[in-house]
Amino acid sequence: FSFMPSDILKFASINLAAAIVSQNINKIKTFKEGFLRMIILVAISGGVVFMQPDLSTAIVIIGSVFCVFMVSGLNIRYIISTFITALVFGYVATFKVKIGYSRIDRIIAFIDPLGNLEDQGWQLSQSLAAVSNGSFLGSGLGMSKQKFLYLSQAHNDFIFAIICEEFGFLGALILIIAYFAFLVFGIRIAMKTKQIYSRLLVSGILFVIGIQAYVNMTVVTGLIPPTGLTLPFISYGGTSLMIMLALVGIILNVDRNNEEERQ
Repeated sequence: FSFMPSDILKFASINLAAAIVSQNINKIKTFKEGFLRMIILVAISGGVVFMQPDLSTAIVIIGSVFCVFMVSGLNIRYIISTFITALVFGYVATFKVKIGYSRIDRIIAFIDPLGNLEDQGWQLSQSLAAVSNGSFLGSGLGMSKQKFLYLSQAHNDFIFAIICEEFGFLGALILIIAYFAFLVFGIRIAMKTKQIYSRLLVSGILFVIGIQAYVNMTVVTGLIPPTGLTLPFISYGGTSLMIMLALVGIILNVDRNNEEERQ
């Protein structure tokens, strides 16, 4: 039995950020009620996960909190300051913090996976091979070859590579469109609600689901360095799936309340 508390923390951080902002919406542009509260929440929630160490999940949590504050109307000066701080944090976390594995090795694998095929570049090279093998229509359901001892984490972080191999470009495109449609309908629900808390909560949820899907698929296709984020609703992992379904339930509940208010 395994349990991922960081998945719970994603929702908790969004919920707390939405609650803080909705109670101080008229003062959100001020330093104390806006920027300072956001930095404290980010430092606590993101810092705890970063020390695990889990940089990718920490970035998702930090980004979701920032999204909630930004949507609420955070002062543009504080938004710029946050971006600069995030860049500095990313540099330090990548190149200066020593942990059990090397983040620099992941960057090397990203830059030249085939040139480092025997070590750092193995995973990404096998992922790109799976994507390439899929061609336009794919090899067929269950016919993937890369998932048999070649591509590790094929059921989890790199499940999108197997989807590309078995269902091809067409199947991958349909999945991308499905995620995009989910985000569009979610944004429409957020825009329709009159309650500030609900609007911010839905915005944060959409950010988490959207950024995880984007990062996972771009990692698999070699567009950004490898991370450890799962593909929402698809990757193996009970805690992740439960939290994602719970987040969708919240969005549907907000939409139902919108319908009741219109009636």
